Amino acid sequence: TATIIIDIDGLRYKDENLLKKEIETLKQFTHIIAHNSAMKTFLKQYIAADKISCIELFDYPAEQNLSEKPLSNIVCFAGNFEKAGFVNELGKIQHVQFNLYGQSFNAADKKNISYEGAFTPNELPKKLKGSFGLVWDGNTIEACDEYLQYNNPHKLSLYLAAGLPVIVWEQSAVAKLVLEKNIGITVNSLTELGDIIKNISAEEYNLMKQNIEPLRVEIINGAFLKRAVAKILNV
Repeated sequence: TATIIIDIDGLRYKDENLLKKEIETLKQFTHIIAHNSAMKTFLKQYIAADKISCIELFDYPAEQNLSEKPLSNIVCFAGNFEKAGFVNELGKIQHVQFNLYGQSFNAADKKNISYEGAFTPNELPKKLKGSFGLVWDGNTIEACDEYLQYNNPHKLSLYLAAGLPVIVWEQSAVAKLVLEKNIGITVNSLTELGDIIKNISAEEYNLMKQNIEPLRVEIINGAFLKRAVAKILNV
Protein backbone atom coordinates (compact mmCIF):
# COMPACT_ATOMS: atom_id res chain seq x y z
CA THR A 1 0.00 0.00 0.00
CA ALA A 2 1.28 3.46 -0.87
CA THR A 3 0.36 7.01 0.04
CA ILE A 4 1.30 10.38 -1.40
CA ILE A 5 1.83 13.15 1.12
CA ILE A 6 0.13 16.42 0.23
CA ASP A 7 0.75 18.16 3.55
CA ILE A 8 1.97 17.25 7.03
CA ASP A 9 -0.23 19.58 9.04
CA GLY A 10 1.36 18.74 12.38
CA LEU A 11 4.67 19.97 10.99
CA ARG A 12 3.09 22.94 9.25
CA TYR A 13 1.22 24.20 12.32
CA LYS A 14 3.77 22.94 14.88
CA ASP A 15 1.12 20.77 16.52
CA GLU A 16 2.85 17.82 18.21
CA ASN A 17 -0.34 15.87 18.91
CA LEU A 18 -1.50 16.16 15.30
CA LEU A 19 1.95 15.24 14.03
CA LYS A 20 1.96 12.11 16.19
CA LYS A 21 -1.39 11.04 14.69
CA GLU A 22 -0.16 11.70 11.16
CA ILE A 23 3.03 9.69 11.72
CA GLU A 24 1.01 6.76 13.07
CA THR A 25 -1.16 6.90 9.95
CA LEU A 26 1.87 6.99 7.64
CA LYS A 27 3.41 3.98 9.39
CA GLN A 28 0.49 1.84 8.21
CA PHE A 29 1.66 2.08 4.58
CA THR A 30 4.42 0.02 2.99
CA HIS A 31 5.50 2.95 0.78
CA ILE A 32 5.36 6.71 1.35
CA ILE A 33 5.87 9.30 -1.40
CA ALA A 34 7.23 12.46 0.21
CA HIS A 35 7.89 15.77 -1.51
CA ASN A 36 11.68 16.06 -1.44
CA SER A 37 14.86 15.10 0.42
CA ALA A 38 14.21 17.63 3.22
CA MET A 39 10.80 16.12 3.98
CA LYS A 40 12.28 12.62 3.76
CA THR A 41 15.02 13.55 6.26
CA PHE A 42 12.36 14.85 8.65
CA LEU A 43 10.27 11.67 8.33
CA LYS A 44 13.29 9.40 8.87
CA GLN A 45 13.17 10.38 12.55
CA TYR A 46 9.99 8.29 12.81
CA ILE A 47 9.81 5.96 9.80
CA ALA A 48 12.31 3.61 8.11
CA ALA A 49 14.09 5.38 5.25
CA ASP A 50 13.58 2.53 2.78
CA LYS A 51 9.83 3.09 2.94
CA ILE A 52 10.14 6.72 1.79
CA SER A 53 10.70 8.01 -1.73
CA CYS A 54 10.38 11.51 -3.19
CA ILE A 55 8.23 12.85 -6.01
CA GLU A 56 10.47 15.97 -6.39
CA LEU A 57 7.76 17.98 -8.22
CA PHE A 58 4.01 17.62 -8.34
CA ASP A 59 2.46 17.20 -11.77
CA TYR A 60 0.02 19.79 -13.08
CA PRO A 61 -2.04 18.84 -16.16
CA ALA A 62 -2.22 21.76 -18.58
CA GLU A 63 -2.43 22.53 -22.27
CA GLN A 64 0.69 22.20 -24.40
CA ASN A 65 0.53 25.58 -26.13
CA LEU A 66 1.64 28.74 -24.33
CA SER A 67 1.55 32.43 -25.13
CA GLU A 68 4.88 34.23 -25.33
CA LYS A 69 6.03 35.79 -22.05
CA PRO A 70 8.65 38.53 -22.46
CA LEU A 71 10.74 39.86 -19.59
CA SER A 72 9.00 42.49 -17.46
CA ASN A 73 8.70 43.51 -13.81
CA ILE A 74 5.28 41.81 -13.49
CA VAL A 75 5.11 39.01 -10.89
CA CYS A 76 2.15 36.61 -10.58
CA PHE A 77 0.96 35.16 -7.29
CA ALA A 78 -1.83 32.57 -7.13
CA GLY A 79 -3.10 31.35 -3.78
CA ASN A 80 -5.53 31.48 -0.88
CA PHE A 81 -5.26 35.01 0.49
CA GLU A 82 -6.59 33.97 3.89
CA LYS A 83 -3.21 32.25 4.34
CA ALA A 84 -1.13 34.89 2.57
CA GLY A 85 -1.11 37.94 4.79
CA PHE A 86 2.11 39.13 3.14
CA VAL A 87 0.07 40.47 0.18
CA ASN A 88 -0.96 43.37 2.40
CA GLU A 89 2.68 44.49 2.40
CA LEU A 90 3.31 44.25 -1.36
CA GLY A 91 2.80 48.00 -1.68
CA LYS A 92 6.15 48.45 0.06
CA ILE A 93 8.03 46.76 -2.79
CA GLN A 94 9.30 49.25 -5.32
CA HIS A 95 9.67 48.75 -9.08
CA VAL A 96 7.58 45.53 -9.14
CA GLN A 97 3.99 45.02 -10.30
CA PHE A 98 1.94 42.13 -8.88
CA ASN A 99 -0.92 40.29 -10.58
CA LEU A 100 -2.90 38.35 -7.95
CA TYR A 101 -5.14 35.32 -8.55
CA GLY A 102 -7.35 33.42 -6.11
CA GLN A 103 -10.25 33.37 -3.68
CA SER A 104 -10.94 35.62 -0.67
CA PHE A 105 -9.04 38.66 -1.90
CA ASN A 106 -9.99 42.00 -0.37
CA ALA A 107 -9.17 44.70 -2.86
CA ALA A 108 -6.13 46.61 -1.68
CA ASP A 109 -5.55 50.22 -2.64
CA LYS A 110 -2.04 49.65 -3.91
CA LYS A 111 -0.76 51.10 -7.17
CA ASN A 112 1.46 48.08 -7.80
CA ILE A 113 -1.26 45.43 -7.29
CA SER A 114 -3.81 44.18 -9.81
CA TYR A 115 -6.35 41.56 -8.75
CA GLU A 116 -7.00 39.37 -11.80
CA GLY A 117 -9.74 37.11 -10.37
CA ALA A 118 -10.24 33.47 -9.38
CA PHE A 119 -10.11 30.61 -11.87
CA THR A 120 -10.30 26.83 -11.86
CA PRO A 121 -6.99 24.92 -11.75
CA ASN A 122 -7.47 23.97 -15.41
CA GLU A 123 -7.96 27.58 -16.47
CA LEU A 124 -5.24 29.15 -14.35
CA PRO A 125 -2.08 28.35 -16.38
CA LYS A 126 -3.55 30.18 -19.39
CA LYS A 127 -4.71 33.14 -17.28
CA LEU A 128 -1.39 34.04 -15.66
CA LYS A 129 -0.13 37.34 -17.07
CA GLY A 130 3.41 38.31 -16.12
CA SER A 131 7.02 37.23 -16.29
CA PHE A 132 7.55 35.43 -12.96
CA GLY A 133 5.59 33.24 -10.55
CA LEU A 134 5.99 33.91 -6.82
CA VAL A 135 6.17 31.04 -4.31
CA TRP A 136 5.75 32.65 -0.88
CA ASP A 137 3.79 31.97 2.29
CA GLY A 138 3.20 33.74 5.59
CA ASN A 139 2.30 37.17 6.88
CA THR A 140 5.31 39.25 5.93
CA ILE A 141 7.43 40.11 2.89
CA GLU A 142 10.52 39.94 5.08
CA ALA A 143 10.48 36.20 5.74
CA CYS A 144 8.65 33.06 4.70
CA ASP A 145 6.69 30.44 6.63
CA GLU A 146 9.18 27.81 7.86
CA TYR A 147 7.04 25.00 6.42
CA LEU A 148 8.45 25.87 2.99
CA GLN A 149 11.71 24.34 4.20
CA TYR A 150 10.00 20.94 3.84
CA ASN A 151 7.23 21.05 1.24
CA ASN A 152 6.85 21.45 -2.51
CA PRO A 153 4.02 23.96 -3.06
CA HIS A 154 1.59 23.10 -5.83
CA LYS A 155 1.85 26.69 -7.06
CA LEU A 156 5.46 25.97 -8.04
CA SER A 157 4.18 23.33 -10.48
CA LEU A 158 1.44 25.70 -11.65
CA TYR A 159 3.97 28.37 -12.63
CA LEU A 160 6.25 25.86 -14.36
CA ALA A 161 3.27 24.41 -16.24
CA ALA A 162 2.59 27.97 -17.41
CA GLY A 163 6.20 28.39 -18.51
CA LEU A 164 6.99 31.05 -15.91
CA PRO A 165 10.39 31.37 -14.19
CA VAL A 166 9.82 31.27 -10.44
CA ILE A 167 10.77 33.36 -7.41
CA VAL A 168 11.32 31.27 -4.26
CA TRP A 169 12.57 31.77 -0.73
CA GLU A 170 16.30 30.98 -0.59
CA GLN A 171 15.80 28.76 2.49
CA SER A 172 12.95 26.75 0.95
CA ALA A 173 13.24 23.09 0.05
CA VAL A 174 12.77 23.89 -3.65
CA ALA A 175 15.50 26.57 -3.80
CA LYS A 176 18.21 24.02 -4.63
CA LEU A 177 16.21 22.69 -7.60
CA VAL A 178 15.49 26.22 -8.87
CA LEU A 179 19.19 27.14 -8.79
CA GLU A 180 20.48 23.84 -10.19
CA LYS A 181 18.04 23.90 -13.10
CA ASN A 182 18.33 27.70 -13.53
CA ILE A 183 14.56 28.09 -13.73
CA GLY A 184 14.15 31.17 -11.56
CA ILE A 185 15.63 33.20 -8.73
CA THR A 186 15.91 32.89 -4.95
CA VAL A 187 15.47 35.72 -2.45
CA ASN A 188 15.77 36.07 1.30
CA SER A 189 13.20 38.90 1.45
CA LEU A 190 10.73 40.18 -1.13
CA THR A 191 12.16 43.65 -0.55
CA GLU A 192 15.08 42.49 -2.75
CA LEU A 193 12.85 41.79 -5.74
CA GLY A 194 12.93 45.14 -7.51
CA ASP A 195 16.72 45.31 -7.75
CA ILE A 196 17.09 41.63 -8.68
CA ILE A 197 14.55 41.74 -11.52
CA LYS A 198 16.00 45.02 -12.81
CA ASN A 199 19.39 43.32 -13.20
CA ILE A 200 18.12 40.28 -15.14
CA SER A 201 18.92 40.56 -18.85
CA ALA A 202 16.60 39.37 -21.62
CA GLU A 203 19.16 36.68 -22.47
CA GLU A 204 19.22 35.38 -18.89
CA TYR A 205 15.42 35.38 -18.73
CA ASN A 206 15.07 33.53 -22.03
CA LEU A 207 17.55 30.90 -20.81
CA MET A 208 15.40 30.33 -17.72
CA LYS A 209 12.36 29.78 -19.95
CA GLN A 210 14.32 27.35 -22.14
CA ASN A 211 15.40 25.40 -19.05
CA ILE A 212 11.78 25.21 -17.86
CA GLU A 213 10.51 23.66 -21.08
CA PRO A 214 11.63 20.02 -20.56
CA LEU A 215 10.38 20.15 -16.95
CA ARG A 216 7.10 21.66 -18.12
CA VAL A 217 6.53 18.84 -20.61
CA GLU A 218 7.02 16.31 -17.81
CA ILE A 219 4.80 18.19 -15.36
CA ILE A 220 1.84 18.55 -17.71
CA ASN A 221 2.06 14.88 -18.73
CA GLY A 222 2.24 13.38 -15.24
CA ALA A 223 5.82 12.14 -15.51
CA PHE A 224 6.76 12.74 -11.87
CA LEU A 225 3.90 10.68 -10.46
CA LYS A 226 4.49 7.95 -13.04
CA ARG A 227 8.15 7.71 -12.01
CA ALA A 228 7.27 7.65 -8.32
CA VAL A 229 4.82 4.77 -8.85
CA ALA A 230 7.23 2.90 -11.14
CA LYS A 231 9.92 3.09 -8.47
CA ILE A 232 7.58 1.60 -5.88
CA LEU A 233 6.64 -1.21 -8.26
CA ASN A 234 10.30 -1.74 -9.30
CA VAL A 235 9.35 -1.19 -12.95
